[in-house]
Amino acid sequence: MGEFVRGYILGSSVLLMAFVLSCSSSSDDDGDGINNSSDNCPQLSNQDQNDLDGDGIGDVCDSLSDSDFDLVSDDTDNCPFDYNPDQFAFIGNATLRGDACDDEDDDAIVDAMDNCPLASNDDQSDTDGNGVGDDCEFCESLSLLVDIVPGLGDSHPHDITVLDNKLYFVANDRVIGHELYVYDPFMPTAGAIMVADIAPGSAGSWASQLTELNGKLYFRATNDSVHGDELWVYDPIASIAHVFDIVPGSNGSNPSKLTVLDGKLYFIVNGVELWVYDPTVGTSILDVISGEKRYDQLAVLDGNLYFSVGGMYFGNYGYELWVFDPTESETSATLVAEIVSGDGGYGELTGFEGKLYFGATDGLNGQELWVYDPANPTAGAMMIADIAPGGFGSMPQDLTPFNNKLYFGATDRIGLNVSLHGSELWAYDPANPTAGAVMVVDINPSAEVSKSNPWGFAAVNGRLYFGADDGIHGRELWSYDPAELGAVTLVADINPGDNGSILGQLIELNGKLYFGATDGLHGVELWAYDPACSP
Repeated sequence: MGEFVRGYILGSSVLLMAFVLSCSSSSDDDGDGINNSSDNCPQLSNQDQNDLDGDGIGDVCDSLSDSDFDLVSDDTDNCPFDYNPDQFAFIGNATLRGDACDDEDDDAIVDAMDNCPLASNDDQSDTDGNGVGDDCEFCESLSLLVDIVPGLGDSHPHDITVLDNKLYFVANDRVIGHELYVYDPFMPTAGAIMVADIAPGSAGSWASQLTELNGKLYFRATNDSVHGDELWVYDPIASIAHVFDIVPGSNGSNPSKLTVLDGKLYFIVNGVELWVYDPTVGTSILDVISGEKRYDQLAVLDGNLYFSVGGMYFGNYGYELWVFDPTESETSATLVAEIVSGDGGYGELTGFEGKLYFGATDGLNGQELWVYDPANPTAGAMMIADIAPGGFGSMPQDLTPFNNKLYFGATDRIGLNVSLHGSELWAYDPANPTAGAVMVVDINPSAEVSKSNPWGFAAVNGRLYFGADDGIHGRELWSYDPAELGAVTLVADINPGDNGSILGQLIELNGKLYFGATDGLHGVELWAYDPACSP
């Protein structure tokens, strides 16, 4: 006996029928005059034995056959041997064949499973993990990501911070004011989503100083006229919450310089107190130095917290550099350097290769580049570059470690409002300290008081990117490549003309740069630049 098993569609159900066919030459179950052993459809009369697709099964049986059991008969199924009840056929030109069985690029991966169905890529490489194969990913070097305020209105995205491969930032939609938003580069069509309306109404919470700690985002914000600026936290798993009302009332504690060290958050309250927030025990003041002080800057270096403070000394502001070691004492800090500085004070503190760099004045020189070496504490702090000799100062800003050097913006002043080059890009090489600081390039050489004012530095793939104004294009996106003989290049003229794009701080995420800018057609909104897509 021979067995013949086929699937058939009866109405909306699939009936699996087993026909046990006699091999006798005289058996003709359908009475069409053709013996079962020779009949290509032994259960349905078909004297013509038509078989247009040549599959050995008569056409009248094909119309009822459902080989893949997807409730679509084989004669109409665009993938008769691959289960696809949706019958999708959207990819490529071969729309008569379904995506479940078609392979447009002949890489042995059907379109429905292929991350690049129109370009052969049997390795399915997807470097950025966005679900689109590298061989067919559309590459756009410059793109406007979201237009929160359509048209020429500005949302002014700022305080851009990375958390869990997403971009969090503060923006103003011109309806509810400045609030916290999130943008997911892996879900670009979702756009920017407001995380929470912390201060209902049009005033906004003015969230700022976004800082990541243990998978959560901490920041300062105000939620109404009753509570002033205080410390808040956003937990992507839970929600947004008020951490602690340090100064009850509408004035608030105005927390600033949020700095993470060993799982704790350190910050300055109203400029005069140092506080710490420990997620396990709460918030407390660090009374580590005596007397009335004005806290200025915070920085972490080798597990210690450094901070600069100011106070009154003989009628002048005296600025001091202190260090707090949380492993030794929670009630005291150590004075490491004292500089009587007039009213200039300390600039930002930046740790680099085991040393602390900062701008400072000593009462004789204006604000210049200084260094403190914890390995040589008796030497104290010392000036290492006098870019603008005399009392005017070069005002070094945005100190950024890159390629084993320290890069920053500075002005080589020779008088009040007079300089040789204006504010330009400078570098200090710790391996060659006798050379002092060296100007890398004069981007805006048009006049002695001109300035390119470089800042917002971010490094990607061996290049240093920043915003600068060459006097022709306005403030736009530039790059410096030390491997190409120090080439400095305008990489994106976002807003053609001399007005510039008003480029903001650059933030790197997965090899791309994110920032606020305007192209002249839209206001200042969130943009992205992908160096990998640039020529």
